[in-house]
Amino acid sequence: MQLKKAFTLIETLLVLTLISFMLILLAWFPNNHLMESIENRIFFDQLVQHLNDAQTQAITRNQTIRVSFNQTHQVLIIESLESTVLLTYLYLPDNWQIRTTYTFFYLANGRTNRFDTLTFYHTSQNISISLVFQLGSGRFELR
Repeated sequence: MQLKKAFTLIETLLVLTLISFMLILLAWFPNNHLMESIENRIFFDQLVQHLNDAQTQAITRNQTIRVSFNQTHQVLIIESLESTVLLTYLYLPDNWQIRTTYTFFYLANGRTNRFDTLTFYHTSQNISISLVFQLGSGRFELR
């Protein structure tokens, strides 16, 4: 009778234990670049959502909404002019900054009172993302 060569139960358990240990270490020490990328994506998604909400509120409430990107505090402030109510306050992530203060108004018809490009700069990766407002239409896009 010929013996078959195979892994023993102890060898199999040892390999599974090592694989489990490596997976736990990968989960314990997450990839910082991946986490930063996710945080950046969340911030710009929130930014777009807040700007869309501000435009919608200007139209539905028939009010003028002020949108201000504050360079000093690195924050987006959205407030109603008629009721002096603060609608949104959104801080930029630590690794992003704006270098100029930019303020515009969503008018009651949903259009903006001015158009321009606001650029967000990443402090460590030398990349920039531009928020471009179209001429008076109230539309914008991230580039």
